[in-house]
Amino acid sequence: NFYALNSDGTVRFMVETDDDIATEASVVDIDGIGPVIFFASDDFVYAVESDGAAYGNWPMNIGEEVVSSIVFASVNGHSLPVVMFGDESGAAHVYTMAGESYDNFPISYSFPFKGSPTILDTDGDGDLEFVLGSTQTLTNIDIKESGSVDGLWNTHRANMQRSGYYLSSVDALSIDDDIVNYEFALYDAYPNPFNPSTTIGYEVPYSMLISL
Repeated sequence: NFYALNSDGTVRFMVETDDDIATEASVVDIDGIGPVIFFASDDFVYAVESDGAAYGNWPMNIGEEVVSSIVFASVNGHSLPVVMFGDESGAAHVYTMAGESYDNFPISYSFPFKGSPTILDTDGDGDLEFVLGSTQTLTNIDIKESGSVDGLWNTHRANMQRSGYYLSSVDALSIDDDIVNYEFALYDAYPNPFNPSTTIGYEVPYSMLISL
């Protein structure tokens, strides 16, 4: 199951899949739609809107398991970002947001792609390179089209610092509460092992009801 939670911890939506979910969630903004969330389970790549409804023609059966993250880039000639990922057969995929294969893709290689890809202009020539790690090699594919990754989830956890969040720039479904950063700590029990009692320490940002 893929879960989306509101900032107060309540379930926003849940998507049931047929297998494990091996990828993290990747997010892309679509004007008039809001954030669209991509993830993969087994041979299927899913895209859902912020209310959990399927987006466009997704989910799509790729034919091989996808275990690496999904990334996005703007490419000239396309009004919406393109969707990029690798699979366990060693194929590199690029799709339009509508689910159509990009020209000359998929491209097949000898080893399964396991690492999360990155899309950026590595050589400063104005076009984009698609970089994927496999079990044996690092593959660099020159897209040969000018484009940009500004404001897009183009690498593992959305940025080169791997800090792991994405701030949408478009309006989505409204929520009743403000998004708050909660910081807390839960410490190891001591003594451990114990008989007949132990102590568990924790820290919270302010006075609140605690269920432990």
